[in-house]
Amino acid sequence: MNTEIKKALPLFLEILGLDEEPMGIFYTDEKPDDGFSPKPTDLPTREKELENAINWQAVFGQFSCVIGNIWRARKKKTAAYFDSEHFGCAGGAFFLGFIKPRLNLSYITFLPAFPNVCRVNCTVTRLTN
Repeated sequence: MNTEIKKALPLFLEILGLDEEPMGIFYTDEKPDDGFSPKPTDLPTREKELENAINWQAVFGQFSCVIGNIWRARKKKTAAYFDSEHFGCAGGAFFLGFIKPRLNLSYITFLPAFPNVCRVNCTVTRLTN
């Protein structure tokens, strides 16, 4: 980082009322030297969905939240990076732009991970196009 910017940064953060540096997001073809990224997983595409060729157990078995990776990177002051093989979850892959068009899941049932906390099953539905 430029020395002048580094000197001015504490005052800038104070004026903004921030206690840590802001994070930036950008696209690049270069992998950073350091940082956090989900483990590689086969990308579930609409074409694979139509062929019933998505291994959902593998996709969810490698689940890694995009927001969680960004949070860890922020705390460690390093990068979080993603690509079409390192996307974390199907929702993250869609919102990061790796799945187009979106998958046509009509419903997903979430079973409570902590049965003593949540005693009902929650079903999230999406209207089809």
